[in-house]
Amino acid sequence: GLKVCLLEKEDFAAGAQSSKMLQGSFSFFMSALRPWDYARVKLVKEALEELAVLSGISPHLTDELPLLVPVYRWQDVAKHWAASKLYHWLGGWCGRTGESAQYLSGTQVVKLMPALEPLAPKGGVVLSEGYLDDARLGLYLALTAAHWGACVLNHVQVTDVVKDAKGA
Repeated sequence: GLKVCLLEKEDFAAGAQSSKMLQGSFSFFMSALRPWDYARVKLVKEALEELAVLSGISPHLTDELPLLVPVYRWQDVAKHWAASKLYHWLGGWCGRTGESAQYLSGTQVVKLMPALEPLAPKGGVVLSEGYLDDARLGLYLALTAAHWGACVLNHVQVTDVVKDAKGA
């Protein structure tokens, strides 16, 4: 069997924020569409796949967060709407189940976010992004490792690794 030790110099999940967006984000996806950038689209696809996997194995650590993307030019309304539908389709293709994007009129956008009134949005798209509680994930991993017999220590600094004659 394996002998495992998990060591952390600080607290487990010390560098974690309370939550992090888990996927490639809609704005990143939009930037990949024009000009077409397959590498960026692939990154978004991989992030959506990661969300689907994490949602399946750890639903208590992931959730969906609705985001409003205001649109300020009429010619961009259809582009954002179509891109949001494509983004949702790509997420479904990757195994993710989130709310489908919704179009909002400029009046509805201002009703939800009154501070945008001076900017006169023409409309907006509400879409669902996934996020992960990465601090809880770090603690969950440490607890799982301890449960399965790993040595788990924090506030321990590793200064050297010594191997025996067999290289172990």
